[in-house]
Amino acid sequence: MARQLRIRLGEGKVGEVRCAPPALEMLAGPGSPEPEAGPPPPTAAVRARRFGRQMIALIEAVPAGADALALTLAGAVEQAGQRAGLVSLDRENRLGLRLGLPARAPAWQWKQASPELLVRQGLRVVVPGPSTEAEVGGDAVEGVLHLAGEAADVLVVDLGCRWEPRLFRPVLLRADTIWLITRAGQWTGTEMRLEQAEFSGWTAMRRVKLVVVGNGPPPPPGLDVPVAGTLSQPSGDAALAFVVHELGRLSP
Repeated sequence: MARQLRIRLGEGKVGEVRCAPPALEMLAGPGSPEPEAGPPPPTAAVRARRFGRQMIALIEAVPAGADALALTLAGAVEQAGQRAGLVSLDRENRLGLRLGLPARAPAWQWKQASPELLVRQGLRVVVPGPSTEAEVGGDAVEGVLHLAGEAADVLVVDLGCRWEPRLFRPVLLRADTIWLITRAGQWTGTEMRLEQAEFSGWTAMRRVKLVVVGNGPPPPPGLDVPVAGTLSQPSGDAALAFVVHELGRLSP
């Protein structure tokens, strides 16, 4: 809005001129930052983080709840809206038992990598262990891994608390990461598993990481393997946060 402005003309004379207020651009001055925009409107839904296709092998140095950790992994994948594959190859069919599949799969289904092996539970695909493990060789395991990998975005294989080269080799050759799971303070069993892996000649040791369950002293420096995480238990919020971080780190 224009207004009157009084100015002195000299020798006691005063005049008035009409003037308009300066434009907002002039008030800002040259080079002044533009006013900050407000926060964007919230989206209708927040998308869960998605993970790249990958395979994780779980081996226990001592009984440490690898099957529970496998289910935590599957839960993280499912929360992201992706398909989780669980292969029970621990001799005791622990994952099958936990998921209501107490009957092991016929050995012929493993040997033929039959689609009947895949038990679908929502976004989850479960492969129960073979009924007669002695009849299953490395070629059969390779076929089952291919079958399950085609059906899942993230594949988790529970190998149990043992070292069985005939069955482990195809798993460890394909795994993107190998978690050696132990309990705090149980380092003798851990050292033995690491020696078995290193001496095998086909285990890529750069992919091996230690997951420690429970409270206790830290791993001795002689283990010479990175610790992916230390968990009070293999399930729960802390374990879930750990696996989400690791899955994201492994994603391309």
